[in-house]
Amino acid sequence: LCIAHEPKRKTHTAWNTGLINYVKKTGDLINGTDVHLYLAEELKTAAQAHPKQITFKKNTYYEQLDSAFQKYIRIYKQDKNFETFIAYYKKELPGKLLFCTEFGDKPAEYWLNTIANAGHTFEIFCKYRNEFRALLVHNFMSNWMWASRRPEGKYDDNIFNTKNINRCHWYSLQMANEIPYDAKQLSTEIKIENSGTYFFYFNNAGEKKYLPKIQMKNILVPQYEIHFVTGEYTYSSAGQTGFMGKGSEKSMEVKEINIVTSEKIEEIPANAFGYVKIVVE
Repeated sequence: LCIAHEPKRKTHTAWNTGLINYVKKTGDLINGTDVHLYLAEELKTAAQAHPKQITFKKNTYYEQLDSAFQKYIRIYKQDKNFETFIAYYKKELPGKLLFCTEFGDKPAEYWLNTIANAGHTFEIFCKYRNEFRALLVHNFMSNWMWASRRPEGKYDDNIFNTKNINRCHWYSLQMANEIPYDAKQLSTEIKIENSGTYFFYFNNAGEKKYLPKIQMKNILVPQYEIHFVTGEYTYSSAGQTGFMGKGSEKSMEVKEINIVTSEKIEEIPANAFGYVKIVVE
């Protein structure tokens, strides 16, 4: 059964009322429901600012495109869609499992396969996966622009010489699966009081670099790692995007996950997403 994700909408309320009553009547027969969580209506102002398609040249700054992406980032960082729905679900169907078999940002061709979007995908996985029995981004592998891994396109500089190419949000999935489920979101100030291994995730898309303040008492830091993906611009991509129009250059700016290892606290890179691993003793 699929529950509607916007309970404030009349049509969704009507659907959910019937579904919730039915689930409750069946007792233990139905152990959970599925939901599809998309940002679309919330992103309208950012979408209206988007140039739709441009003749893309690599290593080039596009003011209108960046402005749209900056709006996109501001909107999704303030959005409470997931929190609101999770609270609603727990209230209406306490104890029932919650599955999310699709989530994403629309229109896909505006945002997908960029640092900005992949940072959002990564943040959602890290922040909310404990609330779901399954949390799946739409989608994993296909020929469509949504895919985190898809075949070579017209504007891909396929330096890997592979049939399928990893896109920016492929690295989101990879890094989300590298860190434990109890990883915390990185803040500008962190306090560590005991020895152990600590993981902190971050989405610094569209932001400047910064040095986190990590307070530790009588603790040594033998190992500090930053695993991250970055690009020069908010719209930097792993090859072809939906906004690359006729005459665009082939490109492949985002190629891999970067890893920096140190014995001291290092800066969080500008316009990047990833995680910090700290081993203290």
